[in-house]
Amino acid sequence: MSFESPKSKIYIVGTMRTGSSVFTNMLNAHSEIMVLGECIHFFRFIYKYYEPLNRENIERMLKEMYARIYWRYKLNVDVEEILKDIDSSGYNYRAIYEAIMRFYLKKLGKVIAGEDVALHWTKIPEFLRLFPEAKIIQIYRDPRSIVASWGKASYQKSDYLISIFNCLDNFDKCSYYSKYLPKENYLLVRYEDSILAPEKMARKLCDFVGVDFEPLMIQPEKWDDIFDGVYVKRGWSSHTGKKHKGFDPSRIDIWKDSLQDWELCLCEWLAKDRMKEFGYELSGRKFDVDTISKGIDILRKSPMLNRCHTAWLTLNHGWEGYANDPRDPGTWGTVGKNKELFIHTKDGKEYLKAMEEIKDKYRGG
Repeated sequence: MSFESPKSKIYIVGTMRTGSSVFTNMLNAHSEIMVLGECIHFFRFIYKYYEPLNRENIERMLKEMYARIYWRYKLNVDVEEILKDIDSSGYNYRAIYEAIMRFYLKKLGKVIAGEDVALHWTKIPEFLRLFPEAKIIQIYRDPRSIVASWGKASYQKSDYLISIFNCLDNFDKCSYYSKYLPKENYLLVRYEDSILAPEKMARKLCDFVGVDFEPLMIQPEKWDDIFDGVYVKRGWSSHTGKKHKGFDPSRIDIWKDSLQDWELCLCEWLAKDRMKEFGYELSGRKFDVDTISKGIDILRKSPMLNRCHTAWLTLNHGWEGYANDPRDPGTWGTVGKNKELFIHTKDGKEYLKAMEEIKDKYRGG
C-alpha cells in the first residue's frame, strides 16, 4: 500500500481555554491545512500506552480510539484502513501518527496535518524528536481570561483554579522554548494579537508553516460554509455557550465582568510577575483582607491546589497537569454541556460497554 506522508505537521499547544480555537479556525480555513482537536490526543491516549508495539496492540489502540471518538463526538474512523496503512509503514509511533493523520487528510482533502492540544507543552521536545520537521505553535493568553473561561466551562467547584498554575508553567515554557528551540520549528503567539490584528497573525502563521496567505483565513462569516461541521468545527464560548463570532475584541477583557473579586485577587497575586513579563497590565485593584483570605482558603482546602500553591511558594513553580486524570472517562464532561459528566449519559454508558468488550477480546493487554 502506498501513502504520502503529510506535507507538514503542526502541533498547537496552550492551556485550557487559551483561545486556540481562533488559531485552528484560521488554519482550517486554509485550503491546504487541517488542524484537529479531539480526534487524536496522541500523547494523552496513544504514546507509550500500547507497548510493545505489535499488530495486536495497535489494533486494540485503534478500536479504543474509535470507541472514544464515536461515542463521545459521533465521529467515525476506519480502523481497518488505518491499520493496513500502519502495516505497510512499520509498527512505530511515527508510522501510527502519520497513518491516523493521513486518514483525516484524505477525508478532508488537505495535505498539512495539525493537532490542537490542551497542556502537553512538556511533550514538545519529544514531538520534535519524532518529527524533526514539525511546526510547533505555542499560545499564551491573559491568565484572568483563562480562569474566567474555564470557571464557566468546568464542572469543578474549585479545582478549575488549577488553570492559574497551568498559566504559570505555560509562561515559563514559552520563555524557555522561545530561547532554545529553532525558529523554523517553534512559533510563540499571543492570543490577544490574533483578535486585534487577525490578518497580521494569519500571515505570520502562513509564513511559519510555509504556505501562502488566503483571505478566507480572516473571514469568519464564511467559516461555517467551508468547515465540514463534523471533523472541523468553529470553537464555542464558555460565556455564551454559542459559537465564537470570529475576531471579537470584547473577548479580551471579558474577565472584568466575569471574575469575582477573590478570583481576580488570586490570579494577580500568583501570576503578577509573569503577567508583567508578558505584557499584561494588572488591574490596579486593592483588595481587603477578607477577599485575600478567601482565595487562599480555597487553595488550602483542595489537596491538589494546596500542593500547587506550596510549590509556587517554595519554588515559584507552576504546573502542567490537569485537575483530574483526563484518561479517566469518569472525569469527562459532555460535549456542549461540559458541566454534565459524560458517563451519566446514554452515550457514555455505551462507550463503557464498548470498552469492556474490547478489553475482553484483548484480555491480558
